[in-house]
Amino acid sequence: MFERKILAEALPAKRIRQIPVYVYDEKQHVEIAPFDRRKDLLFVGAFTHKPNIDGVMWFTRDIFPRILKQFPEIKLYIIGSNPTPEIKGLHSDHVVITGYISDHELQRYYSECKLVVAPLRFGAGVKGKIVEALFYRIPVVTTSIGAEGMPEIENFISISDESEEFADKVIDLYSSKGCWNERSDRSKVYIERYFSETAARKQLDKDISP
Repeated sequence: MFERKILAEALPAKRIRQIPVYVYDEKQHVEIAPFDRRKDLLFVGAFTHKPNIDGVMWFTRDIFPRILKQFPEIKLYIIGSNPTPEIKGLHSDHVVITGYISDHELQRYYSECKLVVAPLRFGAGVKGKIVEALFYRIPVVTTSIGAEGMPEIENFISISDESEEFADKVIDLYSSKGCWNERSDRSKVYIERYFSETAARKQLDKDISP
């Protein structure tokens, strides 16, 4: 949305449209494990990308300790290729650094963890990790940067740029079966509305003459 505004200002005579970069087949079935069979937190992102390094360091330093006080057994799984030495140094009883894993393994984490966290403080464009989490119907807590470029997303995920509030949103969602179920169900609605084949076709059809 931000980039679209810049292009519209730079090219006022042109029609600027936002085309879904991530497109999912509405017919693809996703097996959803229930709230009671899930635990722990999940972060997904390659560490050749500096926003992921910064986000993980911020989360583990300023946010995760508050969550641990509420849930002493909770773990944070950090998944992504090329973890830097500082990221590897976070490995502990409560923080698990997996490095690169296969798509099949990643699906297992999406089905077993309770929440996805995306504590991004800078970056641009629609974040694939957010869209993917919504597709797998696992609730998300992120920042305004993480939510950037996604219409109406504030009605489907939790957003905060402050460490204490971010932690509280994780705690509230992690402990509320009703809220979790509602977010999981609404994730499917969001993907169908904005990141399905039908949604992408509607956008493309606007500029394709019969």
